[in-house]
Amino acid sequence: MVSTPLQQMIDAGESQQVEFKPSAVDPNTVGRVVCSFLNSEGGTLLVGVKDDGQVVGVKNASQEADRLQRHLLDSISPKASWSVNVRELDGKEILVIDVPQGLESPYVYGHGIFVREGSQSVPADSTAINRLINQRGTEDVRWERLPALGAEVSDLDIEEIQQTANEAIKNRLYTFSNDNDPFGILEQLGLASGGLIRNSAVVLFGKRPERRFPQVRIKAARFKGNSVLDQFTDNRTFEGHAFTLVQKLESFLRTHISIASELPSQGTRRSDKPAYPWPALREALLNAIVHRDYAAFDGGVSVAIYDDRIEFWNAGQLPEGMTVEDLKGLHPSRPHNPDIANVFFLRSYIERWGIGTRQIVIRCQEAGLPEPEWQQADGGGVRLTIRLKPAEREISLNPRQTRLLRSLKPGDRVVPGEYFASVKKEVKERRARLDLAELSEAGYLMREGQGPSTVYVRTERPLT
Repeated sequence: MVSTPLQQMIDAGESQQVEFKPSAVDPNTVGRVVCSFLNSEGGTLLVGVKDDGQVVGVKNASQEADRLQRHLLDSISPKASWSVNVRELDGKEILVIDVPQGLESPYVYGHGIFVREGSQSVPADSTAINRLINQRGTEDVRWERLPALGAEVSDLDIEEIQQTANEAIKNRLYTFSNDNDPFGILEQLGLASGGLIRNSAVVLFGKRPERRFPQVRIKAARFKGNSVLDQFTDNRTFEGHAFTLVQKLESFLRTHISIASELPSQGTRRSDKPAYPWPALREALLNAIVHRDYAAFDGGVSVAIYDDRIEFWNAGQLPEGMTVEDLKGLHPSRPHNPDIANVFFLRSYIERWGIGTRQIVIRCQEAGLPEPEWQQADGGGVRLTIRLKPAEREISLNPRQTRLLRSLKPGDRVVPGEYFASVKKEVKERRARLDLAELSEAGYLMREGQGPSTVYVRTERPLT
């Protein structure tokens, strides 16, 4: 069974970015912790978990979640993003409060400013407050906050703006001074200021955003084969605001991903399901749209579907200090476009902060697919590759192959040179190489590396 990010977080214990609180928790305590996360690198507060990791649960968890959400909205300034969710663990309900790193520090809770010191939330001293103020003053103005000169409210999709406000209110995620004033809604969400609409509003709600920003277009193609040099069977360029792009790209993926069919061990009714886990694909496309570098006018987003994999590429960069390996585990939430990400959160496209890439890994593991691969792509940008499970080819094993497999357990490595030496009295090296190649094609071994560094790893496929 695949361990969930939540269980992994509890097993790792409290830290700079994780804190536990028992079920009977004071809202002021929660407020101080959330404020300290905003002023630091973000984090997660688990309510209903003791300091030693024992899950005790929260009574009336849904009501407590609503109460805390309203309290935080009223008590923290400036406005920021966080999520308060109810999760079940060990048969008990707990509250999971995810907080991304704030970019408008210092944040104030009540009349105090709080920061993290180790696993504790403490009042900020004068040195820490000065650091937060100076940090805010030296940060470059984000592209999403630059004014879209000449853009008017009439250039935006008013219904989408109104729907964003309605869903935020319904889910108790935000409060508006006037939820019937489109420009006022934009101002409160940081999408407009000083009478000017910002770039982020055009990306999110523009009727024809590609006219102003050609880089918002998304390219998608279905190739007939496993190479970009192969002929494609479908090639599209999608236009529109961010929510339209999500819908169009979802439709394209559903049209072109294959359906895997299998007969159950009992009965005769066939089971059909997509070859790829849909939640992983949806998370991948959302990440590409939300976290891309919109300032790169020669960039964009592309999706390429091959026979054996799907590749998502976006013109973005990982946050400073973060590696592609960090994306596979638990990591701080540091969105490249926090205003755009916040609107996707308010619209419930993003349910929790900071776990999207980890969810992609888990969904692929649950579906029996290889681990997804993130790369800093040649020429810039980030590429995510989700591969299908290699086909298991039935072969007639010779005695050497059978002997080798019986000597290995899943995860064991085979060095080709060592195998060649062990069978040199039986066959020539050319035949020994073919032994390993056949076992790899049949799914008993998985090849890693190239040339002299090549090794073969025993897979989970049982020897029958």
